[in-house]
Amino acid sequence: MESGDITRISFQDVPLFVRFLLGRSYRDVLGLGFRELVVYTRGRMPAPNYSAILVSPDNETVVEIEYARIAMLETMLIILVRPRDFLRCVIGVHGTCFTSVFADLKRCITTKHAFLAANAIPGEKEFLIVPRASSVETIYEQHRQHKGEFAAKYGLVATQFRDAADFLAFDHAALKKLAGKLRQESSLPEVRS
Repeated sequence: MESGDITRISFQDVPLFVRFLLGRSYRDVLGLGFRELVVYTRGRMPAPNYSAILVSPDNETVVEIEYARIAMLETMLIILVRPRDFLRCVIGVHGTCFTSVFADLKRCITTKHAFLAANAIPGEKEFLIVPRASSVETIYEQHRQHKGEFAAKYGLVATQFRDAADFLAFDHAALKKLAGKLRQESSLPEVRS
């Protein structure tokens, strides 16, 4: 099933190599009582990418387990600038982020990936970075605490994700908001979707 640039697939349709990279995290998160909302690949990307979205038992936390290959041009630049990262470019990057969303697309995110914190905007998009060796159980527990502190600090209630449509609507709105912000910063004309 396709919607815009999203192609929904089952986890079993993800290439075997990618399932191998993502499988342990996927099984561990399911073991916490999460359920699958949607698995998809995003079109119009320069290299293969896959995302599995799972939701917590209270429907307030989504986990994105994702895989992305880096495009050939970017790979060549990385080889020149940071040759030790070549293998990561060939294999691809994969990771897990726990996210809770609130009104006006405000969100708190807990992850092992420190580079994501560069996208932090206090009060709008806040990150808790946990040690790389943390288990998904530990990350989820720390995320629940992070979510509670974020909600209390800003007087917010977490959004409920009951099905794939809820998540995809959020994803579309978040991308549209980001595109608007980038357009303002670069003064590009608006593209209608």
